[in-house]
Amino acid sequence: MKQSLPIVALIGLGILGLSQVGISNSGGSPTGRSGSPASSNRTCLSSGCHSGGAASTQNITITSDIPATGFEENTNYTITISADANGGQGTRIGFAASVENAGGTHQGTLTSADGRTNVFNDFATHTSTSLSPTAGVNSWDLTWNSGTAEDQSTVYVAVNFANGNGTTSGDQVGTQTLVLDKASGIGVEEFTISDMKLYPNPAVEELHLDFSLASSNEVVYSIFGMDGREIMNKNEGLLGTGDHTLNVPVTELETGTYLIHIQAGDRVLAERFMVQ
Repeated sequence: MKQSLPIVALIGLGILGLSQVGISNSGGSPTGRSGSPASSNRTCLSSGCHSGGAASTQNITITSDIPATGFEENTNYTITISADANGGQGTRIGFAASVENAGGTHQGTLTSADGRTNVFNDFATHTSTSLSPTAGVNSWDLTWNSGTAEDQSTVYVAVNFANGNGTTSGDQVGTQTLVLDKASGIGVEEFTISDMKLYPNPAVEELHLDFSLASSNEVVYSIFGMDGREIMNKNEGLLGTGDHTLNVPVTELETGTYLIHIQAGDRVLAERFMVQ
């Protein structure tokens, strides 16, 4: 099970505390701004709290200590969110995150692991003292108790790279997801399709999609807008066992964030990507 997926963040208005003016809710973003189904795909950028456009040069990663065999029920794991300004703007960096299924039901329980985060109504966010990056990088640790979470529960993250101009204008927001596989009676190597990787992200002309097949299967990929509308669907036909790379053209897609599904047999993997 590969668990890397970059991009993140959120942050709302002065209420998020990213601007350097006095505000009444500097302890984190409002709930429902992680870009998740329960958030109605909203971040503080799409909700009008901040303005400035999508993150471009910045990098967001989500990692966990869940083993390759998948997570066990009622077990604590550490989820780490890292945001790198990567030479772009990010004088102050904050985030919002949640763990949900595809229908928007929260999965497991999130709590702070490092004292630098708060959790409100199943949404995690930064604190007023955890906004300042070091050498352009900020990170936060969360403890996730899996409870009875479903297979392919997803970590949704939105990150706000603020410019520190004392207002809510000119800030840049990015999102990222990480799909969590649940342990089962079969090894991860027996999954029909696994090890999905997208690059470059953001994409300009083509999105390269790497994955592995445990056996020969018909492979179909679909691209969806953040409103849930299917934009593209292509059947790649029967592909053999082993590693594969698909080259997905994105020149006809408008600048923005999308979700790609790839299906082989009865297993579907999904990741977000951006087009710039």
